[in-house]
Amino acid sequence: MADIILTPIAELIIETLGSAAVKEIRSVYGARDELSKLEDALEHVKAVLADEEKRQIREGEVRVWLQKLEDVLFDADDLVDEVNAEGLRRQLIDGNQAWKKVRTFCSPDNQLFFRHKMAREIKTIWERLDAISADHKRFHLKVAQEIQPERYPRERGAVVDEENVVGREREKMEILKRLMSSESNTGSSSTDRRERVSVIPIIGIGGLGKTTLVQVVYNDKEVEKHFSVRLWVCVSDNVDKSPLIEKVVRSITNASTQHLTMSKLEETVQEKIKEQRFLLILDDVWNPKINQEWEGLRGLLGKKCAEGSRIIVTTRDDMVAEVMGGVQPCRLGHLDSEDSLNLFKKKAFERVQEPADPTILKIAHKIVEKCKGVPLAINMIGSMLCFKDPQMEWSSFLENELSNIPQEEDIILPTLKLSYDYLPSHLKPCFAYCSLFPQDYEFDVHTLVTLWISQGLIRSDQSQSPEKIGHEYFKDLLWRSFFQEAKEDEALNIVKNCKMHDLVHGLAIQVAGEKYAMLDSCEDNNLRKSVRHISFDVSSTYPFKKIPSSWLQGQRIRSFLFSSKYYRIGDSKLDEDISNLKFLRTLDLSDVGMETVPDSVGKLNHLRYLDLSRNDIKTLPASITKLVNLQTLKLNWCRRLCELPRDIEKLVNLRHLELKGCYRVTHMPRGLSQLTNLQTISFVVSSENVPNGPYSKLDKLMGMENVSQEVKIEGIKSGMVTTASKLRENNRLRSLHLNFEEGEDDASKWKTTLEGLQPHRNLKELSLDQYGGSSLSGFLPTLTNLVKLFLENCSKCQQLPSLSEFHSLKEMSLRTLHSLEYITINEGDNYFSTSSSPPVSVLPSLQKLTLDYLPEFRGWWRSGMKENQVEQLILPSFPRLSSLTIRGCEDLKSMPRYPNIEGELELRCNNWKTFEQTSMAEETSSSSTILRVGSDSSYPLSKLTSVSLSRVMDLEYFPDERMKGLASLKRLEIRGCHALKYLSPWILYLTSLEDLHIDDCKEFERIKWPETTTLTRLRVLKLEGLPKLKDVFAPDIQ
Repeated sequence: MADIILTPIAELIIETLGSAAVKEIRSVYGARDELSKLEDALEHVKAVLADEEKRQIREGEVRVWLQKLEDVLFDADDLVDEVNAEGLRRQLIDGNQAWKKVRTFCSPDNQLFFRHKMAREIKTIWERLDAISADHKRFHLKVAQEIQPERYPRERGAVVDEENVVGREREKMEILKRLMSSESNTGSSSTDRRERVSVIPIIGIGGLGKTTLVQVVYNDKEVEKHFSVRLWVCVSDNVDKSPLIEKVVRSITNASTQHLTMSKLEETVQEKIKEQRFLLILDDVWNPKINQEWEGLRGLLGKKCAEGSRIIVTTRDDMVAEVMGGVQPCRLGHLDSEDSLNLFKKKAFERVQEPADPTILKIAHKIVEKCKGVPLAINMIGSMLCFKDPQMEWSSFLENELSNIPQEEDIILPTLKLSYDYLPSHLKPCFAYCSLFPQDYEFDVHTLVTLWISQGLIRSDQSQSPEKIGHEYFKDLLWRSFFQEAKEDEALNIVKNCKMHDLVHGLAIQVAGEKYAMLDSCEDNNLRKSVRHISFDVSSTYPFKKIPSSWLQGQRIRSFLFSSKYYRIGDSKLDEDISNLKFLRTLDLSDVGMETVPDSVGKLNHLRYLDLSRNDIKTLPASITKLVNLQTLKLNWCRRLCELPRDIEKLVNLRHLELKGCYRVTHMPRGLSQLTNLQTISFVVSSENVPNGPYSKLDKLMGMENVSQEVKIEGIKSGMVTTASKLRENNRLRSLHLNFEEGEDDASKWKTTLEGLQPHRNLKELSLDQYGGSSLSGFLPTLTNLVKLFLENCSKCQQLPSLSEFHSLKEMSLRTLHSLEYITINEGDNYFSTSSSPPVSVLPSLQKLTLDYLPEFRGWWRSGMKENQVEQLILPSFPRLSSLTIRGCEDLKSMPRYPNIEGELELRCNNWKTFEQTSMAEETSSSSTILRVGSDSSYPLSKLTSVSLSRVMDLEYFPDERMKGLASLKRLEIRGCHALKYLSPWILYLTSLEDLHIDDCKEFERIKWPETTTLTRLRVLKLEGLPKLKDVFAPDIQ
């Protein structure tokens, strides 16, 4: 049964009635009395809503009363929103006397008509509210006290599923053993050969943590070392061969498969796993009737891969395990009482210290018993009780709500519903809105928050932006386990993507009820009149031909999400369709092959969110500027789009303007600078060939002081006056991207232009592309709070200012800086230390560094000391650097040490001697320093798994004795190193090596294999383009 939650919409209407625009309507049109009566009636209703919403669960009459009230409140919201829109239009007219056509709308006749129309409709609404309010007395409802929203523990970051894995160590070790075993585990009767691919089924009921356990295994360091390719595919109930192969390819390429044929899909899969040992996760498989399709896919995967490859299948169905595995599955059982209690404590006592009172622990034990050892249920109940007083409220919860769940029933769904019932009222509609997306959908968190905002689900707060409050809502739901599988941008410490457990998704559909409809074919053409939100299942393969007219006529639809690569819309029909959606707040028509946006879009007075991305549109209709309520306009990857409407300043509520990939847009409307509510914007500076007119020059770039998320400015040229940009005043801006164009060679003009775009020191991410100046000294030094720094194509930049104060920097990329010689000049001598003092730390938070095509780059520092003096000192170090790529830096002579590199190291067109000194030296910078022997993780580069060396011209042999610590190295690739003559016997220490490739090395003669090889894991040996190769003594390669 769906829940009716009306508190958020009542608060939204009351907030709108207090807006400046509505106040203007009250005074101008004489509607003060009618609107005041409406506001009083709403305040009265809101006062008892909290009590009513709780009682609807137990009392049917209360529920009927709420259903009647719901219809009235939605009508009231539509009406008040229309009044607010009219007020906004009046403010625009008053602010710009040049808009004569708009001004005529406010002629005395039109004012009189609008006043009578609004007065009549407002009176009808408040009379309906009055009658419903009077009816509530017979329910003896109480006026609820104002309750502050409960929030997740603020000291906690994003929830990581692995942290809550309790009691699964035995199962984890069993799976790891089967993954690493040389036996096939397939149950095949064949004794004369090994199966290349074997399957490990994992079975358990929903909520036991199958996916979470496999995530832990998937991310295990030993598993990462063992498998050169790892892929994750969420299957759900869509397991016919074609979509599954598409999902596998998307997991490989992270790109669309829309235009790929079946043969191309199969080719992509085989190329990825060719001669590679892979691990493929097929998560959440439902359909056991997949014999033929599964055998075809398994045969494809097993054709060219290396032996020892594995497929893990998670399922609830024994038949699926039998069909796909045919071997003894790993069965996940319920947690025992001890593990259940420990898991509960991790959630319930996260904010406070665990009490010593044995009575509370006894209650906790009884609560856990009711959860029947199901981790999902324990997590949700524990996170809910985290906000309750253990002494005052836990016992009541146990004896009343929890005890009402029949123990003979499935405990999971009733427990999830109970967790939902205890959600704060402002989170419930946000959760219900997620029912519009298909099972296993990967949410983009920023998009989800903007959708919530468009529906008025985010409470307003003058001290915080709606986006920030919306992200707080999301993190609260994530912490309470309503979301999972969160993917975090570690550098910026924000969650980018997440998913929802299928049982939780089912709960969202249940509580959303008849107001929400997710459709997957044109056959769903009889929508209920109560439907207010529609989406088309983006995973559906049903070929739509047209939108059924019944979807659009006579409906008060507020959301229409119709993004699908399988559907191409007709422009002529679209104009009529949109005209029927006049109450829309949210419209997504991305990637539907649209070429023309109809003028009727301007009639959608209530519209807040419009996504037209990935369409073939060239222009937008002028009518779009009538959408005074529009908050988000997404035009990403509209590659044919040439310009935006001139009067864009009329979109006074616009917060997000996204133009990624709109390469033909050469200029922006001048009025863009007047949009003071913008939070995210891509800005194109007018080209010189654009005539003077209503286009924005950089000197008119105003209103940027309020953007809190991202600003991207393109087309900047030297000499442009930028003192009006006001970016320096914006202490909330997180990300700034500046793209320049070629201009004058005058360095002072470039410097003036750049410094005019100086951001506030609180900036977290900075990107500069094609800057033509020689120095960043007047711009960069103040930005010491940067977390990400990207400099690209800055061809004349010779040096960077001191980075010694950039303690927060986690990621830095320098690409195609033709003139850069040193990172720093004046502090070089301060980098070194003596044997009596610890090494100097450089950029202590830096985790990822890319140096790409820096042909003049000589080193991190320029020192005044002689070489023999330097050799007696200890080099500085990147203490946290884990990812390094160096390409095209042939003159590189000096770098801080980077002993903690993990994963892949790529060196291309570089100096090998510098790598030896800076990566391996422990005590001094001298190349004669000897490393300790062993494979302990404390040794330099001990976590490195892959090395790619290309065109390293001074590399004569590899490896040497300093590289004995490379115990985790699995893949070694050497290409185009023309001085390389041989691989030395020290290769015996690379005990984890699996793949060895040597190609296009003209002087290469031989591999000096040790007499007794220790390369027991070597599976692939490729030797190509080696004209002087004399002999190959290869070990027994498996």
